[in-house]
Amino acid sequence: EPETRVTKNDKEYVSYTVATQTNRTRGPEEAAPPSTFHRVLSFVPGHNQFLTKVPKGSLVYVEAELEVKEPDPEAEPGSFNAQRQIMLRHETLRVLRGPRKDRDASTSTDA
Repeated sequence: EPETRVTKNDKEYVSYTVATQTNRTRGPEEAAPPSTFHRVLSFVPGHNQFLTKVPKGSLVYVEAELEVKEPDPEAEPGSFNAQRQIMLRHETLRVLRGPRKDRDASTSTDA
C-alpha cells in the first residue's frame, strides 16, 4: 500500500513499492522468474493524492528517475550520510489493470 510520510523538513511525500520480473518466455515446466521489489518516492503533491488510492496488486506502468548520492567522506562511519543512497524518484504512474480477484471469491456457485 502506498504510504504518506514526512521528511525532516516537514515536506510530505508518498512511498510505494513496485515488483518487477524479467519479461522472458518460459516453458510450461519452468517457474515464474523471481520478483524484484523497488521502493519509489513521490514528492509531487498533485500525484501523491492519486498514488494513495492505487490498490495493492494493481498492474502499473511506472517511470522514475534513478538518483544516486555518494557517501560523504567526512561522515561518521556507519551513519546514514556515510552510505551510498539510491533512490527512485517518481515521475509518472499509469494503472494498466486493477488487482486480480481471488479465484475462490470471484467464482460463486448460486443454486
